[in-house]
Amino acid sequence: MDVRRAVVARLRIGQREHFVKSMLWFAVGVATGFVAAHQLNQTKQGREFFSSIDAKARAFGKAIAEGYHERDAELRAEGDASSTS
Repeated sequence: MDVRRAVVARLRIGQREHFVKSMLWFAVGVATGFVAAHQLNQTKQGREFFSSIDAKARAFGKAIAEGYHERDAELRAEGDASSTS
């Protein structure tokens, strides 16, 4: 029984170590991405690239919001119609 507990404890430690290493590499990747984006944004082509990405993201967000508001209005109209009948 003690061997089983030792094995389980070791596996848990291994999982924690793996998680910490994964989080470390994730943080390194994020930091590297920020540095690369900052360097790229210092060029004219980089600024144009990020401007186009920003415009597309804003258009996407606007489309999502409009769809949400349309669906919300439909559901409210259905709710009002069913409550009055």
